[in-house]
Amino acid sequence: MAKSKKMQQGKKSSKRSTKIDPQKQLLAEANAQMDPLSHLPSAFLSVPLSPPHNGVVADDDGQTNSDNDTSTQNNMAFIQHFSSPLPPNILKQCLELFQMNMGDMYRQSSWGLNVEEKLNELQHDDARFLVVLSSASCAETTTNEARNDDADTAEAAQSDNDTTNEKCMVLGFAHFRYELDDYDLPNLPITYLYE
Repeated sequence: MAKSKKMQQGKKSSKRSTKIDPQKQLLAEANAQMDPLSHLPSAFLSVPLSPPHNGVVADDDGQTNSDNDTSTQNNMAFIQHFSSPLPPNILKQCLELFQMNMGDMYRQSSWGLNVEEKLNELQHDDARFLVVLSSASCAETTTNEARNDDADTAEAAQSDNDTTNEKCMVLGFAHFRYELDDYDLPNLPITYLYE
């Protein structure tokens, strides 16, 4: 009888060891989402661009138009979700935008500006991004590149789209990760906004 109790206790302890931490499970589920924006209506994924104060707007080809031109009234930017890794052109622009907008503040702070460290953060496996792109074709092109798992096909697509990507301008981005609130004493899963 003592033997069967030990066997039952052994079974219980093996069940405990296979039990998944619910916080880590929640993070794994959040990180497994391919496109959390897919649940939103498309109207939430486009942003109207207001013309500069002088009423002149540059189109995708760099040509300027006046406020009276109907093509400028339809100028839109598009929000796209990415999981790491970002397409190289988008990554480069995000890093440049970060340096332009935040570089001085970081340099003046006690921690300073370390561009290599920031690049590593942007390339972290768990990094997620909401990127505002200059046109819908940019969003479509970069999404296809990011989702392409075949390296040979991705290289071919990259070379085919080099000229298109040069016109794809990052207007803004948010870099975030799903993490635990504290690594030493984790309490809650959170969404941590880096930039």
